[in-house]
Amino acid sequence: MNKIPKHISYNLAGTLTQLNQFEHYNKLIEKMIASSNPNEFNKEGIDPLLSTNQYRHEIVFPLIHRKSMFVSIFSFVERELFLIASLYEKSFSNFTPLEKIDDKGIDKAKTFFKENMCISIGKLPAWQKLKDYQSVRNFFVHNPYEAIRADHKSVAAFQRLNSINLTKYDLDDNTSSYSIEITSQLCLDLLDLAHSFFNDFYELLEKPK
Repeated sequence: MNKIPKHISYNLAGTLTQLNQFEHYNKLIEKMIASSNPNEFNKEGIDPLLSTNQYRHEIVFPLIHRKSMFVSIFSFVERELFLIASLYEKSFSNFTPLEKIDDKGIDKAKTFFKENMCISIGKLPAWQKLKDYQSVRNFFVHNPYEAIRADHKSVAAFQRLNSINLTKYDLDDNTSSYSIEITSQLCLDLLDLAHSFFNDFYELLEKPK
């Protein structure tokens, strides 16, 4: 049986501790957002939507900070999965290494544990929601905007997240887009999901194979 090595088993406490540290950091960011002064932002803009003081303060300022925090948390989740997989590579020489698996992101880790240990992390309760968060993370990383086109492949994932508000508007080319508003709950929801996911994941790892 592939009993989990001791040095891997102890990693759960460190993972959860770092997630708690993210939660503390998130509270600081939200405190900063709540205490920010609208007068600090330019209010002499010409465009009534993009350059006004109110838009910068209520939409752009919190979105930038919350988006950065969200991306950091998800990147940590991905990193932890890769770290655990790499520890198994070192412990069991017959395992297919991560670098030889074609999938990307958290799917690479899912394939690693399925092929090498018959562990299906894709069947964990948090997995599908984690995939939605991955789609949103990927969009944020590659699109520096406060909007998403209605025909974008990630729209469905955005719509399934209650902590993101979408407002639809029409474009001149007869298509439509959604403006994106990230609420203060988004990062908290991801942190809660990450806690549940790693607890369930480690239970799978500790079962005899």
